[in-house]
Amino acid sequence: MLFAHTAEKPLPEIGGMEFIMQKYSINKVNGKIINEGTVNEREIKLFVSPDPRALIRREEFGCGITVIQPKQIHEEHFHPDSEEVILVVSGTGTARIGGKEVTVQPMEVIGVDKGEPHMFTNNGDIPLQLYWIYTPPGPEKKFIVENSFGGCDEEVQRR
Repeated sequence: MLFAHTAEKPLPEIGGMEFIMQKYSINKVNGKIINEGTVNEREIKLFVSPDPRALIRREEFGCGITVIQPKQIHEEHFHPDSEEVILVVSGTGTARIGGKEVTVQPMEVIGVDKGEPHMFTNNGDIPLQLYWIYTPPGPEKKFIVENSFGGCDEEVQRR
């Protein structure tokens, strides 16, 4: 899986803007292990945050991916100030959103309101990968890993 973003840099000699598209392989991004050694263990890879230590800086949202191994649970939690959109990338499992339980599978999208309790259980045989976006950003900051990536896979200049 690849994740790309565009950064802009001023070009003083022509008074315009130069855009640099950077492409990263998600598999090369270092994640943070949460609740290691428990049934709630999972890996979180943060890609975007306003925090300057993030792989990609954006002011209006945070995003990343959560990897839940088979038979593991992402415990119930909520984000009091942020909405969340979650895309199931791979694996199957059960989600409980606001007290309602549903089965989740790849290419399904889940919307979570501010303050709404939610949790996930991996009932399958492969990792359950959940790509998430928070807005406004904030909850993702606790998942920042210093030096999470050594460099981008590719840079392409565009004008």
